[in-house]
Amino acid sequence: MMGLGRLCDCAATLVLLLVSVAPSQAALYSPDEPVVVLDAKAKTYLLGSRSFWLTEFYASWCGHCQAFKPTWSSLAEDVKDWRPVVYLGVLDCAEASNFATCNEFGITGYPTIKSFKFFANEISEGVKENAGRTVQLLRERIVDRLEEQKNSRPPSCPPLEPISESEVEQFFKTKQEDYLALIFEDASMYTGRETALDMVQYEGVSVRRVLSDQDDVVYKFQIPSFPALVLLCRNGSNTIVNLVEDTRYSYTNFLRSLPGVSKGNLPLIGVSNNITAEQNDKRIADSSKVYLADLESAVHYTLRAEVSRFSILEGERLDALVTYISVLKKYFPARPYGRMLLSSIYSWLQARAGTEVLYKDFQDVLDNKDEVQNAVLTSRVNYVWCQGSHSKFRGFPCSLWTLFHFLTVQAGEDKTANPQEVLQVLRKYAKHFFGCRECAGHFERMAAQSMSNVSTSDDAILWLWDRHNRVNKRLSGAPSEDPEFPKLPWPSKALCPFCQVQDSGNKLVWDFPNVLTFMKAHYSRENLANDYLEDEVVLLERQRNGTRKKETNSNKDTPVEEPSEEKTKIHHKLIYPPLNTEDHENKNKKSHPGSEVEFPAHVQVEEEKNTGEENSFLHSLLPSRSLQGSIEHDSDNAIQPQILIDIPEEEFHHIAVRKRLLRRGVVAEKETVNLKGRWSKTLEVGFSRLDLSLCVVFYFLSSMCLLGMYLYMSLRTRCLRQRTIYS
Repeated sequence: MMGLGRLCDCAATLVLLLVSVAPSQAALYSPDEPVVVLDAKAKTYLLGSRSFWLTEFYASWCGHCQAFKPTWSSLAEDVKDWRPVVYLGVLDCAEASNFATCNEFGITGYPTIKSFKFFANEISEGVKENAGRTVQLLRERIVDRLEEQKNSRPPSCPPLEPISESEVEQFFKTKQEDYLALIFEDASMYTGRETALDMVQYEGVSVRRVLSDQDDVVYKFQIPSFPALVLLCRNGSNTIVNLVEDTRYSYTNFLRSLPGVSKGNLPLIGVSNNITAEQNDKRIADSSKVYLADLESAVHYTLRAEVSRFSILEGERLDALVTYISVLKKYFPARPYGRMLLSSIYSWLQARAGTEVLYKDFQDVLDNKDEVQNAVLTSRVNYVWCQGSHSKFRGFPCSLWTLFHFLTVQAGEDKTANPQEVLQVLRKYAKHFFGCRECAGHFERMAAQSMSNVSTSDDAILWLWDRHNRVNKRLSGAPSEDPEFPKLPWPSKALCPFCQVQDSGNKLVWDFPNVLTFMKAHYSRENLANDYLEDEVVLLERQRNGTRKKETNSNKDTPVEEPSEEKTKIHHKLIYPPLNTEDHENKNKKSHPGSEVEFPAHVQVEEEKNTGEENSFLHSLLPSRSLQGSIEHDSDNAIQPQILIDIPEEEFHHIAVRKRLLRRGVVAEKETVNLKGRWSKTLEVGFSRLDLSLCVVFYFLSSMCLLGMYLYMSLRTRCLRQRTIYS
């Protein structure tokens, strides 16, 4: 697990740090490594393939993945000549474009290694490999998996089973190779099979294995010890090859040097062909500030990447999610739309307590698919202080530490809160969701040792600070350490001059009261910086566009069905006005510094609660709605109900309707609205005052016309009667 970057001692307390990131290669693996970097289309490589795939699913921010990277790179280099029989692939599950793919492959922790046999048809045929994490153990596991598919290997895969005496005698009669290399070895050895795979790309020689208990073949060639190499030539000669070392590498080098043996021209999948250069935006970060962009990025990643790895949420895992959302709802400094979303998610989860929840249903609520109210959370990471010098450094772990430091400080302001509330939520989150499983294990051991000693909110703040520094000390010098942000004790002397003092032996020690004071000030709402935040209106528009795009794609695959009368009574469609283009362009521009945002302490304001009730009522009234996608309707700025429902008077919420219409751009003066008329209120939906005025005039003229006709017919009838009498 990675922590916050620590600044070196500086002359001033406030330090402006310019993080200038040069173009670098994405993720962990470089283009010159013999691995295939997979992406969201990984299935096209791994399924139905004539090759065996050993694939690492990892997260670029994961410290354990970074520590394992040298092993995987060494393995790739070791077996690169086994291609096209064997390929090594890698897939970065930390990339947003790969979230769905990693979830589809059932990846719940990092790193995960899965093997896919020749011609695998289903994702479920992928086998999770737990044999070991050394180059030798992984290489031997590949050989074992290949040997298991004795009857379904492609022609490119050499025979791996032992050769019989009759096969040796008939070899040059049925094969075209000039040489047959026999490697004699014990059954537990892998030298023969590994050498055969080393020679896959070479023509002119075939390598076969002979076991030490095959007495007939061993006696025929008078093998004195094992392993041993015997070379048979087409001219009938055979020789026991004596090399300095009887190893796989010695045998391979010897065979490749034989006259007539040459490397073939086999088609191979490009090496690391999907890696593209990335250019991170520059960030100006103040070490004395906490950036809301980092906090929002942490919440986004936890809910959309970490939680999404589990298709079904139930039991302790569901409880961990509910408690996590609960502390976010209470202590997270969300902006108005984000605050509304957290409340909506929490209510939705509370209504499903004790059951199982599908992540796809949770995702619909997270993405506000029904658009019940203005609620949105950023849909991408946007690191500022947590931005590393490379995409594999800092990032999510840094933002997660920052988030929980902030939550512990904010929880301390609530005197009625359980002192361990936030710490227990972090413990549950690490146990059930944190992708780096080794890191989660380390944290659980720390929590089991001393978390129970926390009895006050101040204890909680200092406990998490102390454990964070311990983690940094353990990871100092590890591959996950950003060279531009060394893992030093935090806060530094420059950031907090009074946090460290000299003891009687002139040794620097922590002054805990001053550390506590610093932590409370540093992680306070007043110290939040809003730089590089995207406007919530822009986030809301992007969310709506994404939802509508998904619905459009879904409708393309869904056969058109004539609505029944029963369905017509339930579903109602609304046409939404487009957002103002000029406003959108202006709000889409990043501002620096960010605009000031006011955050309530721990409770929702009354007006917001009322808004939630209003939206809940309207959602029950108009439960389903969709966007007209055709161009001719883009300029239609009215909300036009296609179906109107007669509802009981006591269920008609006049204020909710008016406020909802005002938010949608339909203006109605308070004095012009007849609050007593249920039907007039309903008929108002989607019409301007001019429309209603014209309707009134039309009905008035029609009534006058009918009255005139009535008077005319009455007068005419009276005249006709009088004529009849006189005549």
